[in-house]
Amino acid sequence: MAKRILLIILSLFATLANAEQLLVGAEHSWPPFIGRDLKKEGLATEIVRQALKTQGYEFQMKWLPWNRAIQGVSDLKYDVVPGAWYTDERNKEFIFSDPYLSNRIVFIKRVDDPFEYEGLESLTGKNIGTIKEYGYLESFMTADSFSRKEARRLYINLLRLTQKKIDLALEDEIVARSIIREQASSLKDDITFTQNALSTNDLHLIISRKHPKGQEIIKAFNQGLATIKNNGTYDRIFEEML
Repeated sequence: MAKRILLIILSLFATLANAEQLLVGAEHSWPPFIGRDLKKEGLATEIVRQALKTQGYEFQMKWLPWNRAIQGVSDLKYDVVPGAWYTDERNKEFIFSDPYLSNRIVFIKRVDDPFEYEGLESLTGKNIGTIKEYGYLESFMTADSFSRKEARRLYINLLRLTQKKIDLALEDEIVARSIIREQASSLKDDITFTQNALSTNDLHLIISRKHPKGQEIIKAFNQGLATIKNNGTYDRIFEEML
């Protein structure tokens, strides 16, 4: 019995030693999906971790502001970004995995504002708070009937919104509710959400097209994602973390 246990332990150490290590550039606070202080570093992080683990990969997180994370992967300082939205512009530079989550991108408004999103024309004359380097719809980013004001974090846009420095802010609804609850609870009675979304964006693992193992790593992730969906791990992650 003792010999069997020893063999299992040695096998485990051998597996860990042989696992290929990836350096992950990640947004340090994008709850509940990705974040240094979140349970298992967030829902998206855990899905990516478990999918890659089935294919013999382990990874180390490097926590950064979003724009530095994606730039670092572009510059090959880090191997992958665990969660990014597709845009045609990004597709020129990065390889995208199969989608593994979806984000519903909605407008946040002051509670006394009757505004409801009814297409881009309903934004005419508005000043909208966006997040630097996010992958919004191209039609939204190129429209000239309203203005966009960038910030590095949603919290800044929430302050600007309540101070009437912008008319609307834009974020994934689940992320926004989490940030309001954890970081901006004093503002929760002053803001609300539109019912209609600007878009629903799929979330992908991305890697630079310049990475020598880019296609190999993306293929491994896609295979691992299929594996954890088939064996029930994917559903168990949701049950445990949401």
